[in-house]
Amino acid sequence: MTIPLSVPSRAGHIAQPVALDGRVCVRPAVWRDRGVVRRIECACFGRARLLFGLWSRTDGRDAMVWLGEMDGTPAGYLVAYKKDLDGRPALYVGGVGVLKPFRKSGIGTCLMNAVFAEQYPVWLHVRASNMAAIALYRKLGMCERRRATGFYTNGEDALVMATPCEG
Repeated sequence: MTIPLSVPSRAGHIAQPVALDGRVCVRPAVWRDRGVVRRIECACFGRARLLFGLWSRTDGRDAMVWLGEMDGTPAGYLVAYKKDLDGRPALYVGGVGVLKPFRKSGIGTCLMNAVFAEQYPVWLHVRASNMAAIALYRKLGMCERRRATGFYTNGEDALVMATPCEG
């Protein structure tokens, strides 16, 4: 498996950490962060992610992974990779999670802004019942493109949300 030791930005340089108000920092994850990312994944989405974490399954897709920290404590992550949307190049957010004690602190917004900075259209699937995430994505300028019926293993629908909004 080939995972970069640091995540290059679209321009080819290594992105630097972005700190907000001295408390929240979003930085490109490095390979040694994979255990932290996996623990956050498990806490947010269940123990199945322990064996099947998203980062390790993105081999060959030039995955970009960011880690969000609050006062130096890992609090959230985001994994994105290139995946066309409607036949056009885009970045797909395959996983984003923020630990419960850190929600509503701005970490999710900062993680999403790291993806938006890559200057590609961005898209993702979100559980139709996840009103907090849907509200965040709308606030960040994403629009619902369509509903994917029965997308999740439990049969729940997903909303496909993307930038830019059309129409």
